[in-house]
Amino acid sequence: MVVGIVDREVDRGDEILKYLAGRFADLEIFNCESLDRLQKQVLKIPELVICQADNLRASAASIALFVKLNPSVAVFVVEAAPSAFNALYYLKLGAVGYAGRQAGFDAIGKGVEEIRQGKVYVQEEILQLAVSSHINYELRPHRKHLLTERELKVANYLIQGIGVSMIASILGRDKSTVSLAKSKIFRKLKVSSVFELRDKLVNGEW
Repeated sequence: MVVGIVDREVDRGDEILKYLAGRFADLEIFNCESLDRLQKQVLKIPELVICQADNLRASAASIALFVKLNPSVAVFVVEAAPSAFNALYYLKLGAVGYAGRQAGFDAIGKGVEEIRQGKVYVQEEILQLAVSSHINYELRPHRKHLLTERELKVANYLIQGIGVSMIASILGRDKSTVSLAKSKIFRKLKVSSVFELRDKLVNGEW
């Protein structure tokens, strides 16, 4: 697998390269200062690009354009100031991986492993933040029995705008399994759309 590391700070890119080369013996890795330079100067387009993002406004446009021009390339975003909102935004742009820079090399390595297996990777701490920002389970313990733990996870992804296929990749489940969970959630909570589901969960009407 060919992996490109895009980081305007060359020394930091070199450190990531050395780490990945030590962890994955079968990877062909190079680094580049920008996505634009990668497309113009690199002879071999990588299968995976690990892109350092300084902030959403500065990086989103270039990443969106790169994904559009290179739909077969997997993009893994590593952001300086990560958030659940930004993670969802980049995933909607077409990225298949997201982590915070402060999580260190291990999070990048885990992301590469997951993406190589065809999964979508989001750093666990960011996923937990996304869940807690939508539903505070502890405030409504008497209602927890309505949905199983797995259904609660699926419901949280759904109300964040994540589709069934991507949820299946994140959870490492079959698409049919997630579709079945979605149907059960809708039936149990007596809703017919994600919009109704979001209103019920966020407003505590369940």
